[in-house]
Amino acid sequence: MSAFHIWRDDPPPRDTDVLAKYGLLDKDWQKVRTCKRGCCVIQYGFTMVLPKYWKEVEQEQPHD
Repeated sequence: MSAFHIWRDDPPPRDTDVLAKYGLLDKDWQKVRTCKRGCCVIQYGFTMVLPKYWKEVEQEQPHD
């Protein structure tokens, strides 16, 4: 499992899918898409929300 980043200090790439958490005690990571500038995510089509933490979406390993 990869380490996570603090969104405000090290924002994710723009217009990308990432896993986000809104609090350190949240159990699950949520898959979100960053905005065109990478500074926030857009939920419900119009609300801009800034998560506290993010990490890259892990690619599934191909199965033999």
